[in-house]
Amino acid sequence: MVQGPGIRYSRASPMGKSQPVKMQQLFRFSAPEPQRLDADAQLLAAFARGDGVAAGALTARLAPRAYGQAYRMLGDAAEAQDVAQEALLRLWRAAPTWRYGEARVSSWLGWGVSRGCQSMHGPSAPQADHGSG
Repeated sequence: MVQGPGIRYSRASPMGKSQPVKMQQLFRFSAPEPQRLDADAQLLAAFARGDGVAAGALTARLAPRAYGQAYRMLGDAAEAQDVAQEALLRLWRAAPTWRYGEARVSSWLGWGVSRGCQSMHGPSAPQADHGSG
């Protein structure tokens, strides 16, 4: 049920009765507490504090996924390795200022790989020269 200017929805309570709920209550976002971070975020935080073992563990977890994604997009093993390595380097540079809870590390890395693949091949057709001759 939707009502007036405050936009209210109804949802069933545990007792089976319908209760009004404000839109803001349906979409609550908050940053996770440090102990609730996923494993990748915990490893990234440890790397940012200078833990080299965490960097190795995170690389072992993420590098195969990054390479696989790049290879599927590019179809060339050498280019895929370059793109995956560059995306991981960007992740290491971002580690000290990483905003925990805003994005998953793996999602951010996947975005970086996609962006790297797109920039590697640039526009597929040459640009036309519109200058006067």
